[in-house]
Amino acid sequence: MKHNPLTKVSVLAAAGVVAAGFTATAADPYDKALEARVAALERELNVMQGDSKGKGIKATDVPTFLRAKSKEVKELTISGDFRLRYQYQDFRQQLRPPTAGFDGYQQSSRPTRYRLRINFEYQMTDNMFIGWSIASGDNRSNDGTTATLADGFGKNDVFIDKAYLGWKVTPNFTLVMGKQDFPFYIVDDFIYDKTDLRPTGFTEIYKTDLSSTTKLDLIAGQYIFADNVENRTAAAGNNDVVLFMAQAVFDIKPSNALSFKIGPTIMFYASSGGGTPATATGPATAGVDGILTNSAGFNSTSTITFLNANGTTTNATYTGKDSARNLLVLSVPMELNFKIGGLAVKPYAEFAYNFQGGARAYRTYGIRADDFSDKFAMVAGVRLGSLAKKGDWTVSVDYRRMGLGSHDPNLNDPNWGQSQLNTHGFKVSAGYRFTNWLTGVATFYQAWNIEKDLFETGPLRRRVQTSFARDTENRVFQLELNASF
Repeated sequence: MKHNPLTKVSVLAAAGVVAAGFTATAADPYDKALEARVAALERELNVMQGDSKGKGIKATDVPTFLRAKSKEVKELTISGDFRLRYQYQDFRQQLRPPTAGFDGYQQSSRPTRYRLRINFEYQMTDNMFIGWSIASGDNRSNDGTTATLADGFGKNDVFIDKAYLGWKVTPNFTLVMGKQDFPFYIVDDFIYDKTDLRPTGFTEIYKTDLSSTTKLDLIAGQYIFADNVENRTAAAGNNDVVLFMAQAVFDIKPSNALSFKIGPTIMFYASSGGGTPATATGPATAGVDGILTNSAGFNSTSTITFLNANGTTTNATYTGKDSARNLLVLSVPMELNFKIGGLAVKPYAEFAYNFQGGARAYRTYGIRADDFSDKFAMVAGVRLGSLAKKGDWTVSVDYRRMGLGSHDPNLNDPNWGQSQLNTHGFKVSAGYRFTNWLTGVATFYQAWNIEKDLFETGPLRRRVQTSFARDTENRVFQLELNASF
């Protein structure tokens, strides 16, 4: 019999289809399991994208290669971020007297800087959770977790950034204990450096709905700021310092296109803290006070320099200048969110006033500064756009001001103005989200000193040479990539 080659091919193809069908039928149990796993992954993706289709997903539904060893752990969440930053800065210091051949202008470029943070949170029961994190950094201070790469390909340190225990006492009330995120609402890091502040102590958070359009959050915190030795030789200022904060946040949303948020906040230190306060007395001419020559730290030895009638100096030494004295700060952050033709618009502002600002400047720093501007700090600006997803962009610009006695330089933003007091200026920033996890940001800061006479003699009696009110002007340019995971 003569066979057509085309017929042979057709028969073989048909046989292959039948065999494939038989094979698929035989492997049906495997396919169902695979289909279930794919469906679970799709639900997990919906959760990550904020899709309501994924709200019913359970942790056990999601296939994963990583699980907590303890059977007591109900859910483990791992997250983090990595930032690579180029930073250029220059500044001009105030000098008294001026140095021959040097006007105080200095430059500094730090292109190899990074920040790495990894967070872990364990849900132990329906109402108990434990969290901790590790982060990069150059030292143990609270001025950030950004690290400068070590010379010669050396290694960098890793620090414990957070370690806390949480208890959801009721559906509305939560208690957090330990070293934790700064829990208070702010609109910008300027007044309080929320990005890097990790207070240690207790936080209480109560949430409720006042109406269908208004939510209320009540937040209180009690944090150890300085652990001093009570029985040392010095007679004053040996008590521990505790930072107390309280805030009421009103979130008003009359429609999906409009919202307003405001959060009045009070902050103060309890206890006189670590040492003898500064004084502005000595062999000085009329109207001239002492000049402090170091920053406002704890348990430090400081030198006060006094001017005499001939302009020469006399030095005196005291121990334990205390940065926790004379602070009772009321701050009010607020923001408005709406859209214009689909473009998100966010005007924002935060105002702060230290009711003890005059005493702060004179008794803590040894400086005469009792004007309203010395006690007042603020940031106010507007942001266009958002960075919610791939392709989004933002542009923001704001004005900011930090009076000489308005705040504690241990708490404000170390990026803008080098964390300087007696400073005002502006910030311009632009961001673009390249992917759902990678964002690029360019930022420029420019700052000038408010009072120009800090190193001058005369009747104004404002003289200081400190790291926290040092510059005539400074400016910083930052270009960075931020990856979140």
